[in-house]
Amino acid sequence: MLLSLLSLSSNAEEPNWRLYGELLSEYTFSDNKDSMDAVMVDYAGLKRDPRWQRIVQMMADFPLQRLTTVDEKFAFYINGYNILAINMVISNWPVFTLKSLGTVWRPVWMHEAGVLGGKTLTLRFLEHDILRKMGDPRIHFAINCASMSCPDLRTEPYTAVKLYKQLDDQTRKFLTQTNKGILVNGTDIYLSSIFKWFEEDFKTYGGIDGFVYRYRSDLPENVRFQGSLPYNWKVNAKLSHRERLKALASNDW
Repeated sequence: MLLSLLSLSSNAEEPNWRLYGELLSEYTFSDNKDSMDAVMVDYAGLKRDPRWQRIVQMMADFPLQRLTTVDEKFAFYINGYNILAINMVISNWPVFTLKSLGTVWRPVWMHEAGVLGGKTLTLRFLEHDILRKMGDPRIHFAINCASMSCPDLRTEPYTAVKLYKQLDDQTRKFLTQTNKGILVNGTDIYLSSIFKWFEEDFKTYGGIDGFVYRYRSDLPENVRFQGSLPYNWKVNAKLSHRERLKALASNDW
């Protein structure tokens, strides 16, 4: 069974993402919450599906030495971040926010999130010490921390062969999502807080303005970038009445 899960495609040394793609297709859906569009996740359904733990085990056991190109590593760690974030929510479901699993002194991003390639990692290490160091700011629109204001969880796996088209697509979509990626009010523009938090990462694109215009060439030239949108940390899911009561009982709010 494990060998079949780790089978390699004919032209890349990546994991076989087929099963992960099937689960994304089955357990994600588009919806709206708090005046914000998002790809929602059926965490309760995923938690009940035994196939999910096969994905988690696949990521834990995959031999990292097989990732021989930058694109393979990039895709692996983007998928890995998203899988570990989903698994943290599933392991504590129901929750109102992923952030509630941490504290002010030890945020959830610093908790052990799971294992990738035999190494136990935190989401913070994955983001800052692996993905950001690859030097592509579009990474910020590919990883999803299970929150409404996060760029949407992509409903297909990232793969080396399609990676850069996928990153462009993610970025372009995020910069059209009102109240989430951008808010256009006449000539005043408000952007996701992601741009403020990671401002230095966009220098290679001519700064934030240059990056935004690259993906939103339809914006007028005289726009003023006025500040950041508030970040909504609520989980990207629809909780049932029973799930809400259970989350309230556990003081997750």
